[in-house]
Amino acid sequence: MTISRRAALQGGLATGALASGLPLARRAAAASNTGTLRAVMQGDLRVFDPIWTTANITAYYGVMVYDTLFATDEQFRPQPQMVGKQDLSDDKRTYTFELRDGLGWQDGTPVTAADCVASLHRWMARNGGGQVMQQFVKDISAKDDKTLVSQITPLCFMMRKKDAETDPFQQVSSRIGSGPFVFNEKDTRPGSRYVFDKWTKYVPRQEPPNGLAGGKVVHLDQVIWDNIADEQTATAALQSGEIDFYELPPIDLLPQLQSDPNIRIDVLNKTGNVGIARLNCLHPPFASVDARQAMLYLLNQTDFLKATFGNPKYYRTCPSYFGCGTPMQTDANTDWFKHGVDLAKAKQLFQQAGYNGEPVLVLDATNIAFRKSV
Repeated sequence: MTISRRAALQGGLATGALASGLPLARRAAAASNTGTLRAVMQGDLRVFDPIWTTANITAYYGVMVYDTLFATDEQFRPQPQMVGKQDLSDDKRTYTFELRDGLGWQDGTPVTAADCVASLHRWMARNGGGQVMQQFVKDISAKDDKTLVSQITPLCFMMRKKDAETDPFQQVSSRIGSGPFVFNEKDTRPGSRYVFDKWTKYVPRQEPPNGLAGGKVVHLDQVIWDNIADEQTATAALQSGEIDFYELPPIDLLPQLQSDPNIRIDVLNKTGNVGIARLNCLHPPFASVDARQAMLYLLNQTDFLKATFGNPKYYRTCPSYFGCGTPMQTDANTDWFKHGVDLAKAKQLFQQAGYNGEPVLVLDATNIAFRKSV
């Protein structure tokens, strides 16, 4: 099944993409193949259901604890992950997937096709991409314990059937997955630290790792996420060796970290993060298409990027809803970007929308450091 850019855009509207490649810092000595790695991530892990929320930190948790039927490699190509064999019918309408050997849940029970079917149904009810996909899927069913029949999308985390049958708009309370790490609830301190132990019974694929695809071979006994909200404290912890990895160090402190011979600075996400100004289409004034289009001529990406990152080395403007530097990049419908800020055009569109100067409330995340300055 092919989902068009137009169909995917129906899940939400943005005023433009602001792309940036953000650096991370890690201690050079943290490359050990055993022991514990301590990390400070981008924010606090407050939600443990990767289907219920779109928060990146919960997706990180999901990748460690759960597994997916497919995963994307470094070239953004989908590759089998939990799937061992797959087949496409002659009429190109029916996919058959057989789970690979060795899959099990961390409670000791085997992963079954019924678990995956329930997980897919819950994901399609909650996820924007899943809702679009559901319009084209006739049925998803388990043929037997290891075989399911339908069409699948990557990064849909598989859960046990009894967990996946939870209302999609309620959070799953279980922390049991089939991925390479077990979430250690006993040693976790919510708001302070989150502990993941290597799951010794996990059976990785035989291919070498490639992006999110390939064999998930774990070289560490334990990973600890320390929640340190203060940037100066987190930076000091990295330099003193209290932590090994800092996902989003503040850019103004990078020179300090770069001068430390024990610290290595990397930009692992070459395509960058994509920021959007998401408008509430249910209520005035942005219930009107004209008002939403007016914002395209009102906001200046460069102004936001300068205020947030300062150094142009770490950002670039981008008109593509799906991000720049990816196979989904497109310059279609980007006349507004090429035209630039046009206050007169924005005013005209707001007038057409019937906007009379009512206050507009802007919400912004404050638990992720680089977003606080937006």
